[in-house]
Amino acid sequence: LQFEYDIKDVAFTLPALTVQPLVENAVNHGIRYHKMKGKIKISSYSDNKNYYVSIEDDGVGFDPEKSMDDGRKHVGIANVKYRLEVLCGGCMDIKSEKGNGTVVTIRIPKEK
Repeated sequence: LQFEYDIKDVAFTLPALTVQPLVENAVNHGIRYHKMKGKIKISSYSDNKNYYVSIEDDGVGFDPEKSMDDGRKHVGIANVKYRLEVLCGGCMDIKSEKGNGTVVTIRIPKEK
C-alpha cells in the first residue's frame, strides 16, 4: 500500500474524524480487492471560495448510485456528511467508476 500526499493548504479546520473513515473505506472497499498494490493520494487545496480535501484510490471502484442504495447502512459516510454539513457548512462528493478507483472530495466554504 502506497500513500501519496499533495498538501497545498493547511490553514483551515476539518471536523474530527473526517478524513480517517474515508481513508479506511479506500483501503477496505477499494484497495483490498485490487489484485495489484494500491495507492491512496490525499490532497488539500483551495480556490477563492472553498478549501478542498481529496482522498483518491486506484482500487476496484464502484457504481455510487447502486452502492448507496444497497439496503446496507453506510454509517461512516453518513457521519462524515453530517459532521461536514452541521459543523462547517461543508459537503462531500464521491466519484467512482468500476475498475478505475474512487475520488472523494470534501468542500469547506471559507466563509460560513
